[in-house]
Amino acid sequence: MERTRAEELLPQLADKKRAKQEARKRRLALLQRLRSSQGQTEELREKRAARLRELAALEAEASSEAALARLREQQERIAAKQQELSGLQAAASDLESQRAALAASVSAAEARRSAATQARDEARRALTDASAARATAASTAAAAEATAAAGGATRELLYARWGRGVMALADEVARAPPGRFSWPPIGPVGMYLRRSPACEARYAPALEVALGSVMNSWIVARREEGDELRRMAARHDVRRLHTIIAARSERPNAYGTEPVLDERGRRWWRVVDLVTVDESAPPAVRATLINTVVDWGNAAFTVIVDDRATAHSVASGSFPSLRQRRIGTAYDVQCAEYVDRNGTMITTPHQAPRMLVLVADNRAALQEAARQAQEVAATAAREEAARREELAAAEAALAAAAQELGRLQAAARELQRQQAELKRGEAACRSQLAALEDGLGSSSSQAASAEVNDQLALLSQQLNQAEAAAEELTQQINDAAEEERQADADMDALQQESSQYLRRREELLKRLQDLDGRKGRAAEALTARQAELEALRTSVQEAQERIDQYEARLGQARESAAKDCSREEGLEALERYRAARDEDIRERQPNLPDAEREAKVREASTAKGLERWIESTRKAIERAETAAGGDLEAVSLRASALRREVDVAEEAVKSVAKKHAGMLDAQTYRNTKYRQLRDMIHRIAASKFGKYMRRRNFGGQLLLDHEGRRLELRVTKGNEQQQASSMMQLSGGERSFTTAALLLALGEVIGSSFRVMDEYDVYMDDNARKITTMAILEYAWRINPNSQLVLISPHDTATVVESLQETIAKCKKDGYAVPPASFLKINVMHDPQAGNPGQ
Repeated sequence: MERTRAEELLPQLADKKRAKQEARKRRLALLQRLRSSQGQTEELREKRAARLRELAALEAEASSEAALARLREQQERIAAKQQELSGLQAAASDLESQRAALAASVSAAEARRSAATQARDEARRALTDASAARATAASTAAAAEATAAAGGATRELLYARWGRGVMALADEVARAPPGRFSWPPIGPVGMYLRRSPACEARYAPALEVALGSVMNSWIVARREEGDELRRMAARHDVRRLHTIIAARSERPNAYGTEPVLDERGRRWWRVVDLVTVDESAPPAVRATLINTVVDWGNAAFTVIVDDRATAHSVASGSFPSLRQRRIGTAYDVQCAEYVDRNGTMITTPHQAPRMLVLVADNRAALQEAARQAQEVAATAAREEAARREELAAAEAALAAAAQELGRLQAAARELQRQQAELKRGEAACRSQLAALEDGLGSSSSQAASAEVNDQLALLSQQLNQAEAAAEELTQQINDAAEEERQADADMDALQQESSQYLRRREELLKRLQDLDGRKGRAAEALTARQAELEALRTSVQEAQERIDQYEARLGQARESAAKDCSREEGLEALERYRAARDEDIRERQPNLPDAEREAKVREASTAKGLERWIESTRKAIERAETAAGGDLEAVSLRASALRREVDVAEEAVKSVAKKHAGMLDAQTYRNTKYRQLRDMIHRIAASKFGKYMRRRNFGGQLLLDHEGRRLELRVTKGNEQQQASSMMQLSGGERSFTTAALLLALGEVIGSSFRVMDEYDVYMDDNARKITTMAILEYAWRINPNSQLVLISPHDTATVVESLQETIAKCKKDGYAVPPASFLKINVMHDPQAGNPGQ
């Protein structure tokens, strides 16, 4: 039961009584209104019956002779009006036909105007296209002239070829104040170079490969100016800026400008013959650029040929005329380099550049293109003038069509006005005809009949409303009665709930009396517990007094014991006694279990055990004195001598213990340093392993468990998120590359006078083999140049040679010393199956 308070039930009961009374009052009022409505309904029914009787009398009067005569006269007037209406309708039909003809003329005029408008719009579009074509042709001509003047190297092309950072650096160098540089740095060198007209398009890639890093280099006067240029480049996000220190020259050095011809008169194209310097550059800049290309790019001693065989012949010195000009390097159109070094032909394939940097010196062709663009612009201007004339003619035709359309539209408006007047006359005639037709039966009897019908309809409507109101009142009376019954039901429920509450209240009162009794008993129990607590406090106080007495006695005992020896000395003596007893028990009873021996030691260490031991010791001393002849002095002398020997032995033991402690400290220090060195080597090797793995866009981790003597490698490919759980998940080439990376990483932290790597590149593709070989060569030259490295590979030597060339180029680019010619020696082993063609 949710409510347990009488204060809540009584207001609810009062509310229900009031609701019941209000529902009864509302029901009585509605009954009174219902009786009144029923009386009004009876009155309306009597009125409707009277009107029905009046309507029957009027219908009887309308059937007389006088009414029939008035009807015939009204019908004659209606016939006359109908004839007049027919004439008006005929006139309206004539005007409609005229309007249709005029509408056709207007449609034709609008079609002509639309055609003229379309022609004008087409003429305008043609004029716009012609104007755009003329403007485009003019701009093309201007651009062609500018491109021809610049030799084909426009600002946009330079941005595309060299990048915004390099161009911004060139602009800053050009704006540098006087005194910042001895003379303005020149660069990049390739920006000032052009392909000569003699350079065919198929030679262009090999030409840029032959020039190599010279293309991207800057020419400065001193090393300090090169450092300043690098700081300027860093501000424009230009990385790895390569500088060439060269003197400014007023004229090119003598490198042999005459063409290179062989014995048969065939011309050979050197790199220096296939490039020219921008003519807009000052003479000193042009001379410095030519000297740089010749000195640093070996351009005067390198030729470009069509095929591999010719390049091989040039490099091997098969042409005396080329040897006389010191030409020993050749490139074929596939960008492969051929050079003979100490009798070994080295072939280095290079990848063709993705975008050619050098532009062709084609000013003549550009000038011809500019002339053609000007002709196209003139033709476009003439076309524009013709289109203007066509537009003027189309606009004149459009004006004439618009004038004709305006005249026809005015005539159409006049015709519409006449039709409107006829329609108004026809409407008036129809109105009069309707009035006559209405008056056909408008006699006094008919008027009275109509009035009676109206009253009858009104009475019927009022009767229907009264009946509806009576039904609504009946429904409201029923609702009020239902509310009264619901209030009675709620009152009964509240009275029942009140009875339950009273019973519940009696039960709660009984429980309250029980709780009062339990409360008294609890108070008595609490008093008893408090008394017990007081007794316990007294006992605790007495125990505390006894403890204080014991502590005082213990302090006295300690003070008396401290007179003989200190506590520490006593504890130390007790420990020595225990050790001596343990050793004595071990000697006497070697097979005694440890637990029993420890129990005997503890028993002997008690106060009684100590007293027994002291007594037995005293007796032993007496027996020893008796056995020694009873001469205590002699025994003391011998004891002193033995004590001195013991002291000497103890000093020796202490000296050895001190040395031993020092050795332990030294060993601990060495172990600590060893672990630090080991962890540092681990970190370095792991870092180097990750660096070598990143050369193939791999992620690598080197984990060493020194305690478990275990090494673990974790490899993640660059295009994958999940690392390989085992090396067996990698391909053969990937495992070989990972092994080589591990050996190189360990080689940087482990010293050795020579190393041997057998078949390090098996299962690798060309790209992985090249990356691995370059890493090994860089390690051999830049990391560990004082050791000897032996590589054994079943593949040809092209990869090794190519990797060596790129290593040399990288050293130059990084400003590192270039390895000498004796750095790499290649020995090709004889094929054991070459002499047996059957196998």
